[in-house]
Amino acid sequence: MNRQERQAVTAALCKLAMATAGQELDPKRIVVYLEQLDADPPEQVLAAITRLTRTARFFPSVGEIVAEMDSVLGDKAESAWIQVTGLTRSDWDTIHRAYDADPALRHAVGLLGGMSVIRDRTIRDERYIRERFIKAYNARAKSEAVRLSTDTRRLLS
Repeated sequence: MNRQERQAVTAALCKLAMATAGQELDPKRIVVYLEQLDADPPEQVLAAITRLTRTARFFPSVGEIVAEMDSVLGDKAESAWIQVTGLTRSDWDTIHRAYDADPALRHAVGLLGGMSVIRDRTIRDERYIRERFIKAYNARAKSEAVRLSTDTRRLLS
């Protein structure tokens, strides 16, 4: 994370501490959290902290913040699955626009073997194919977010 991103995460952690514990956060604790979350994309970290500010009853551990980031990605993957199952009935132009707009969707469909695998799935195969799609989508979305975050840092430095 760059300096601005660290400041944004620090501010979000402080708000979270006030919302859950009703007290200020110890600076040493902030350093530990920043060190542990440094490799993760700041946008995902902030999204997870914002979500936890609204839902958590107690101040979360680093692991709980990481789990919340995975949950946010899971929601996106689930939306992508709904989109891709709807695309199986669409024309090729619509499918290609969706592929161009979401590299993680294109990657996940490709790993499954293409749209025909999704289109021709049976009820018995549905769960297995859906789980593979979501796992592949999450892996690609996470690596894409890290790449974009790294590219943004290079541009700003």
